Amino acid sequence: MLSYEKIIAINKEFADNHWIIQNFGNGERWQIVDHDQDASFKYPLMYIEDLPFPVGNKELSYSLRVWFVTRVEAQEDRGSELLYSEYAKAKSDMVRCATDLVAFWVQDVNYPSLEIDKNVSINTFTDRTKDKDTGCYVDIRLKEAFPYDSCIIPMDGVTPPDTGEVTITINDATFADAECNTTYNVVVKDTDGTVVGSKIGNEWIVPAAGGDPASNQVNGAAKTSISAGGSKNFIIRYADDSPVVVTEVSDSATEFIGEVPNAVTAIAYHRGTWTARNTEYNTHDLGWYLANESSVFNYAVDGISPLLDITDKTKLTTLNAFGNLNRITNSLGLTATYDGTGGEIADYAIDHCTGMGWYLQNAVNTNIDFVDSATTLRAATLATFSDWRMLTMQDIEVIITDDAASPSTIFAAIENWSTDLTWIMNSAGTGTGYFWRLNQHIGSSLWMNTRSITSPNASIMTIAIRNHY
Repeated sequence: MLSYEKIIAINKEFADNHWIIQNFGNGERWQIVDHDQDASFKYPLMYIEDLPFPVGNKELSYSLRVWFVTRVEAQEDRGSELLYSEYAKAKSDMVRCATDLVAFWVQDVNYPSLEIDKNVSINTFTDRTKDKDTGCYVDIRLKEAFPYDSCIIPMDGVTPPDTGEVTITINDATFADAECNTTYNVVVKDTDGTVVGSKIGNEWIVPAAGGDPASNQVNGAAKTSISAGGSKNFIIRYADDSPVVVTEVSDSATEFIGEVPNAVTAIAYHRGTWTARNTEYNTHDLGWYLANESSVFNYAVDGISPLLDITDKTKLTTLNAFGNLNRITNSLGLTATYDGTGGEIADYAIDHCTGMGWYLQNAVNTNIDFVDSATTLRAATLATFSDWRMLTMQDIEVIITDDAASPSTIFAAIENWSTDLTWIMNSAGTGTGYFWRLNQHIGSSLWMNTRSITSPNASIMTIAIRNHY
């Protein structure tokens, strides 16, 4: 809180640095004397006269009448018209000095607690003395908050009475009044009504991103909260587990536009054309499926067919359903983990060339014959799915390419199969079953061989696949 002495000193500093004002004084009006009676007075003169200092509404006002006085340099024997023009020029100069003082206090940034009342009135005067004094005066009011704080009273052993209430300000803006010796809780919220910010030092800091924590919702459903300014990935799917293809995202919008696959934008996966005898078959071989559950192999979609990258058969040159170029991904469309540690379905991979889902462990252990293996696999629930089947020759023809891009290469880093031989589904009505050597491509003399459907083999396992799309 600025004292009266400090305010007079600041005004004197203004006068000392002004290019026109030559002298400064402070006192009663009558102490402004003629020039020939007090040699210390030099003109132009800035002189401060005290007015009453009102106190009220928790505010102290320093009311000052500031005189700006100068002399008219004109001889008595000159014409009166010329004399009046000299007075007008002198008054004009002093009025400019008065407005300079007002502007000085309005623009002041060194004393933020002090505020000038910008509504002022400048009055001119003319004294008929031999010094021919003239000029103006302006009444200014410098207002400062006065909290009735006992801490500013220099005394010991005396406790002033409570003043009744205090004013709470936030960022220099008056917020509320509170009774002394009581607690007043200031609640800080964002525009959504969320309580925000925390005390850091002697300040209450609100994060620039908008609050802590930030609540996340998708279509009105709450998701896990995250810290303000953070990010979280949402996987959005349709009820059939197929992904939503995001076609537009706006930073300023609160929703995204999803596109449902249709006849134009759908992916037409590479599938084989299955044929087998369906009048003579064994349970759960290819002929049995074609006769009893042919819908497993019904697939006809108009759309864009996936294209393999000729330089890397683990990549596509067309986007997969997750919007990336990976041929093999986990259930979340990612490639980082397949063991469930990343939130994906454990031991499950999707081939985005064929649209098939693969179980990455032995589905049926070795040393089990074809018939038992096919039956066991049909009843199995693996990686949360229960619609598994064996591979067919037609599946293999689609999977294997002429440069040996087989499961032994495209699944090499993630599969946990115990051997490179697996039963494959064929029409086993003749009693002959087939097994496939994973690391061979079509045309090799070793790529496929036969064995009795009732003869187990310690080297033959069963790989499980399903129609993911």
